[in-house]
Amino acid sequence: MKARPADSTETDEVPISEETASAKVRLPSGEPFTQEDVNVHLLKRPAQMVAIVGDTSSGKSTLICSIYDRFHRGPFADRVFAGSGTLTAFEEVGHYAKASSGMDRPDTPRTSLSQGLQFFHLATSPANEPTQTADLFLSDRAGESYREGLDTPAHLHDLQELRLARTVAVLIDGARLIRPEEQHEVLDTARQLVRAMVDSGTLSTAQHLQVILTKRDDIERAGDVEQTVARVQVTVERIAQDFGNRLASVTLFEIAARDPQSQFEQAHGCDVLLQSWLSAKEPDPVRVPPIKAIDTRFDFLAENRKFGALS
Repeated sequence: MKARPADSTETDEVPISEETASAKVRLPSGEPFTQEDVNVHLLKRPAQMVAIVGDTSSGKSTLICSIYDRFHRGPFADRVFAGSGTLTAFEEVGHYAKASSGMDRPDTPRTSLSQGLQFFHLATSPANEPTQTADLFLSDRAGESYREGLDTPAHLHDLQELRLARTVAVLIDGARLIRPEEQHEVLDTARQLVRAMVDSGTLSTAQHLQVILTKRDDIERAGDVEQTVARVQVTVERIAQDFGNRLASVTLFEIAARDPQSQFEQAHGCDVLLQSWLSAKEPDPVRVPPIKAIDTRFDFLAENRKFGALS
């Protein structure tokens, strides 16, 4: 073979087999996942899915983005960042919350109706076991879609994330809650939305319901924290009383995802929230005792006496 000069840029052409040519690797685009993208992922390996539900400006996108951004600073919730198939989407949503954006006040763009349903993907590992990766999908949809479900509960059946998610997180806007003229509407809307989801059969006993009080920083600065939080607790207790037997669990969380005045650390309260999402389990099935076969007249009488049919 003819020797090639050391500085030559030529390379030998290596024949590629048909098998190698067809084995193309599809790299994630970094854009938000569609439901189809999520389904493809679930065929390969399991993941937890969380439906983030709330009215317009309640903090859905901010919550999602703040958890991702918090991993930039290192381990969070005893876990380390292990990758994402939606990096571009995370960066785009979080851009205006960073100093490099030139904004005077951190902000997160609202999700529009035209964007439909989209998912953010986050993979993390325990800090002490970096090879044990867990995948998480967080849904994001315009708040107007959920408000429509209040008027037309049947519309909720079209919102796939509600039926497929292991955890459904309903956000209560703390910034609106501190306004006396809005308190009743905010709390009543959250309760009525849960009622609509449960009564329409959209949610089931296999799903965990979380009520998340957002913008805890605004509540703190407004004063009267105890009474404000107490009102939310009463609402959650009513939800648990009315619908608890039709859901796997009902719990309350308080967060300050992004405090513009830095009184609260970034993603305050989101560590416990993230851990709950990753550890959410399908409830144990209800075991129904087998029906005893009634073969004789004596068995029939004994069974009826057991249930008080005969004295």
